[in-house]
Amino acid sequence: MVENVIYETDFDNMKVQVIESTHNRYLKFGNGLKQSSMNKKNPRKLQLKYSKEIVKVFEHIQNPKNVLVLGLGGGILPSFIYENYSDVIIDVVDNIQELKDIAYKYFELPVSDRLNVIIQDAKDYVLSTNKKYDIIIEDLYKDDGKVVFFEFDNDLKNILNDNGVIAFNYMVHQRNYTKYMERLNSSYVDVIEQFKPKLGRYGYNHIAFCKK
Repeated sequence: MVENVIYETDFDNMKVQVIESTHNRYLKFGNGLKQSSMNKKNPRKLQLKYSKEIVKVFEHIQNPKNVLVLGLGGGILPSFIYENYSDVIIDVVDNIQELKDIAYKYFELPVSDRLNVIIQDAKDYVLSTNKKYDIIIEDLYKDDGKVVFFEFDNDLKNILNDNGVIAFNYMVHQRNYTKYMERLNSSYVDVIEQFKPKLGRYGYNHIAFCKK
């Protein structure tokens, strides 16, 4: 399969690339792992396993109205939510302005009053916003492309509605899985392991839904 780099930039010493093949378009961070994947003929169809699992958070809450996505990437998740949940207001927070431009230009992120892209550090936004959310999706990445676990549990709970759910995407492996689950279970009343990958030396996306 022939792949071509159609756009490339750097942010804080991290390479960001848009890669195109015959049928798909990808966003890659730093270490070359696919962070977003879009089928060019069907842009709203989720392709990556973790994204298919994380949107199942909508099955755990009735009639959500306000959704916060921490981490934009190519905008695949907010685009899917926008397309499939017409009553939902979506706020997306990311600190990389170039990603906003990439998401609109290369990944068909909708332009709409229902979908707001906020360029700000995620921690700063969580600490400063007065909004409350029914669903929070935590999908942040480090500069090397590895998934980040948000380190401000109590602050996330402060902006979550009483019946709301937080969906965490985290890279688990043999060395960190037990400690990670202990932390989730000590921080939240109800923890659902939506997707647990086979544990090995190398990390893979783990999806958990948490209620305060």
